[in-house]
Amino acid sequence: MRGDIKDESGNLLQNVVIKQHSTGYLFKSGNSGTFGIIFNSKTDTLSFSQPGYYSVTLYANTDNYLNV
Repeated sequence: MRGDIKDESGNLLQNVVIKQHSTGYLFKSGNSGTFGIIFNSKTDTLSFSQPGYYSVTLYANTDNYLNV
């Protein structure tokens, strides 16, 4: 699963904490605001959080690039 994380103005956000629900693992978006996570199945649920922003939880499919 690959994707990017932007704020409401379209700026890419770095160091956003990403929780993969099936495993409980935590990841962070990179310096360019993008991320790549290996899924054990075709779908999973991801939560995104960063201080100063609302947290978001999304259903993700490995076939799609995820724009958060």
